[in-house]
Amino acid sequence: MTKNFFTILILLLSVSFFACPPPPEVAEDPYNPGIVYSNDWRFITVFLDADNPVIDDTISIGVGSVNYNNSARALTPDISKPRLEYFEVCFSYGPDTVRSTWEIGRRANIDGVHRTFEGTDYSLTYAGGVTGGAILFAGWKEDKTLLAIGKLVKVDDEETTVIKSNSVHVTFEIFTLTAAASLDSSLSSFKTTSEQDMSIINAVIIHNAYNSGTGRASFPLYILPPGRTDIKANYEFKLAGNYVNKKYVYADWDDFKNSIIVASSGVTEKREARYPAGNGRYWYADYAVDTTTKVKITNNYEGGVLQNPVEFSINTENTNHPVRTENGLFTLAFSIPVYALVPYEANETEMWHIRPGFKSFYYNIDNGMDSTGGGLLIGVDLQDTELEINAKWG
Repeated sequence: MTKNFFTILILLLSVSFFACPPPPEVAEDPYNPGIVYSNDWRFITVFLDADNPVIDDTISIGVGSVNYNNSARALTPDISKPRLEYFEVCFSYGPDTVRSTWEIGRRANIDGVHRTFEGTDYSLTYAGGVTGGAILFAGWKEDKTLLAIGKLVKVDDEETTVIKSNSVHVTFEIFTLTAAASLDSSLSSFKTTSEQDMSIINAVIIHNAYNSGTGRASFPLYILPPGRTDIKANYEFKLAGNYVNKKYVYADWDDFKNSIIVASSGVTEKREARYPAGNGRYWYADYAVDTTTKVKITNNYEGGVLQNPVEFSINTENTNHPVRTENGLFTLAFSIPVYALVPYEANETEMWHIRPGFKSFYYNIDNGMDSTGGGLLIGVDLQDTELEINAKWG
């Protein structure tokens, strides 16, 4: 029987979250000529209906096609921006809120935006303030994973948020949600409140790829202590904006802290550790799966604004040894259903989801570098630095 190895090695190295993006360019939407967007997805321009340039309460929105040939990890700007294919824009003024959704390449109209001849200010990113609020959500259509958030920054190419009856177009600046696992605890999105509650080592999965020799894949492995009822951990998202001097400029989360409303309490999922083998198949670590460690989200409840970082309580008090003398491993994934700006009826439009990955990549192990995985590889009370096990392919 073919033997494969799952070797855990302690390495002193760190990883970089982001790949370098190409310089921004400006193009027109081939589906809707005249609709302008930046190829780096930093800005999306929203045009007002010009048929009646004096007074018209209809806003028309469109964005262009994009290139999907990208292979970066799950939540970085270079993977998220090319996958912005579904959009929602929302305006709120006083007790009234209007919203519209559209797919990439399709022109969308939003009726009933409150504005006057003198102008209505939409400088806020939340509802219920003394002025109007506006927000733009963008993400993956299939599962409504939220990948980017936009705020109003210009009206008719002027740096203002005041929309008048005769305004022609408005522009949203886009910030992409970013997160990653890392061997460096200072860079990792996932942390424990006490540093003594977690160590991180590099897990190297070695497999025999049929007809193509031996393959290797490395992942950060988070190790937790046993016998604990409440290990406090958290996962933090950041918002990447402009790219300057080979570094991203991050938005202050407080600029959007009231923009995202929790639709229902967040959920966690524990899965068997896996990573893609190609052609819709996966390599699985043939190792005892931990089914007894308990993980729950302890903030982000229905009706409140999204709390970032997302907080967890992890219980290892009854973690057992399910198959071998070693404890098992599991991949941790989580999801929080959210609304843009204000809650709404489920039949009005579909809710979004805050996740560390999109599509089925959500369940793959995150290596923090170049995988599309969003899951965190976790083990409890692992003492050995080298383990030999059978690999499996499925």
